[in-house]
Amino acid sequence: MASINEITWSIYGCYRLALKDKNALSLFNLSSSGFWTSFSAILLGLIVTLLQKGIEFNLASTNVSFFQFITLFGVAIVISWSCYLLAVGIVSKYMGFSAQFSTFVIVYNWSQLAIISIWFLFSILVMGLIGPQAVTLLGLVFIAASYLYLWYIIVVTLQVSSMLAIALTFMEFLIAIFIQQALLSAVF
Repeated sequence: MASINEITWSIYGCYRLALKDKNALSLFNLSSSGFWTSFSAILLGLIVTLLQKGIEFNLASTNVSFFQFITLFGVAIVISWSCYLLAVGIVSKYMGFSAQFSTFVIVYNWSQLAIISIWFLFSILVMGLIGPQAVTLLGLVFIAASYLYLWYIIVVTLQVSSMLAIALTFMEFLIAIFIQQALLSAVF
């Protein structure tokens, strides 16, 4: 598990990266141990996601129990997160940028935690102020911004062309949609 210090610097690194700070990568632990501790972000992101889904459960029209509801969303998050990293790893090996893969994984993991956490806080605030319908519309804008950020992370960390970064970003979108639909269609 990552230390509080590493988590804090990594989240700050995500912020600096979003501002296009050329030194942002120096804020991450880019060592081999940093690679492994960055997977703490999956656990932390899962906790935040489950908190959010717990709040959203009352708004969902479903016949499943609370436990089934949050478990399915939790499993979908972990599987899609892991599958995307695996897919990028395979692509990076065959396209010749595997030397940058560990940097990408570290930054991707921490950025996903940052995005999940920001969305959690934002959705609670917005839902309380303007209701669930507005959250859906603003959610689409947030998703678009998060994919633009992912594109930038790919360009910076994997050092690939913009077009390849677009393809890898779209691949993340497809994996997330496919896995969430496959798991959630059984329930809804």
